[in-house]
Amino acid sequence: MRAKALLQARKELSLVPLDKQAHAGAIVAKEGILPDLDTAFSTHLRIQTAEGFFHRDVFRDACQRPCRVTRPDSLDTATVGRLAVNPWGRDQKLAALTAWQAMRHWP
Repeated sequence: MRAKALLQARKELSLVPLDKQAHAGAIVAKEGILPDLDTAFSTHLRIQTAEGFFHRDVFRDACQRPCRVTRPDSLDTATVGRLAVNPWGRDQKLAALTAWQAMRHWP
């Protein structure tokens, strides 16, 4: 299943035009490791968490650049302020903050 997901992610990401100056990527996701199946299937919440870890890891591994994972709770969407008015939602604000943070850390 992981191999199929990785192949599909690489296929989809190959359609994204990357600037030659783009040296890194950024992913907004929880930190942690994918648990074993028995642990993952023990509760509904753990299933969802494991699914998030799975997709995060596949996306990171499919990227053509090194990726930094940033926890959503480490970002303050209020700092975006008037730069991100409606229709920007929380996801768009988190993505923008993560991109700005990544640009600050990578030349």
